[in-house]
Amino acid sequence: MKVTKYIAMAATVLSLCACEREFVKTTVADESKFVAPVLQPVSDVVVDANNNKVESVTFVWSPASFGVSTQIDYNVYAMSVVEEDEYVALLGSTSATSLSVTKEDLNSLAVSELALPRNATSSIEVWVLAKISGLATKEIESTNKITFDITTFDPPKDWVFFPGYYNSWGDNNDKEEWRVWEVEGGSGVYRTLVKLKEDAANTPGICPLKLYMNGAWLGGKDGYEATWEGWDYGDKDGNWGVPADEPINIIEFNKSKKTASRTHISGVGLIGSFAASNWEKDVFFEYDDKNNVWVTPEVTFAAGDEFLVRLNESWDGKFKHGGPLKATDVLKDADGNPIEAYELVNDGSAENIAIPEAGTYVFKLYANRTPRVLVMEKK
Repeated sequence: MKVTKYIAMAATVLSLCACEREFVKTTVADESKFVAPVLQPVSDVVVDANNNKVESVTFVWSPASFGVSTQIDYNVYAMSVVEEDEYVALLGSTSATSLSVTKEDLNSLAVSELALPRNATSSIEVWVLAKISGLATKEIESTNKITFDITTFDPPKDWVFFPGYYNSWGDNNDKEEWRVWEVEGGSGVYRTLVKLKEDAANTPGICPLKLYMNGAWLGGKDGYEATWEGWDYGDKDGNWGVPADEPINIIEFNKSKKTASRTHISGVGLIGSFAASNWEKDVFFEYDDKNNVWVTPEVTFAAGDEFLVRLNESWDGKFKHGGPLKATDVLKDADGNPIEAYELVNDGSAENIAIPEAGTYVFKLYANRTPRVLVMEKK
């Protein structure tokens, strides 16, 4: 009975305390009392090969106020006007009253997100939006927008890696053939075509992969998300996941948006007037996961035969080639000499490619390159 009595007394005391406690609510002041940030001007920016990796541009503004003491988040936006079209991009976010952007990133954003020409001088407009952190309140726009000129440059193509179970989790990351090249220098968009593998022992039904960039492993837990359904399968390391029954994929990564996308491919084929195809069926490339290259079996051609490379056994997936067979610097033989190849520049309407001379060939498609490179090895 004593225990029951003491429990009842404790409950009564807690009840009285709860009644007397005053809960303080944070309220936002009337909008008329909001104070907008004021953005300071910046000088015109010139980006070149010498300064793009070592210099930054810093945007500074006065603090905003919502009439209460609270953390404020700031988003910095940029806009360009190209042929009467407006392009807007997010420069960055911060809780401080300044934001530094490397000239490399600013140049990349200018030529990709803002559609400004390379090796040219153009105008950019910048402003700041402020909001209370964690609350869906009205944003305050800076009282001013600053405008400055930026002289862009055409940077060389950069690369990243997509390590995963299919390539032994980066054991080959130091090999040049595993580099996934930018679609265009400074664009921050990288694209490759690979055949993934299921890690049946650890992730049954899933082909795991990740991003490796600038010496760091990056994935879902680092804010690098994928756009396809089911990519986040609860992996503790933040790996992206692809269904095991859809192993062949075009993987594309957008650096500025920190997103990866995929396009499932049923197969990569060679079709043409040669006897094994007769424009009716494909001879399929097989993926060499040791060297990151797509390879056909030996194919015999008669003089005058023509061919195309296509995806999904579909004429809609034809690769357009960038002209006749030529020596290209993107691939070299063991002696360092350029290998003759076709550059496959995009999917879509494509002209047939004529075989240089009759004979038996093996075709190799380097799909991590932009443009993709098709090599023909005569036996």
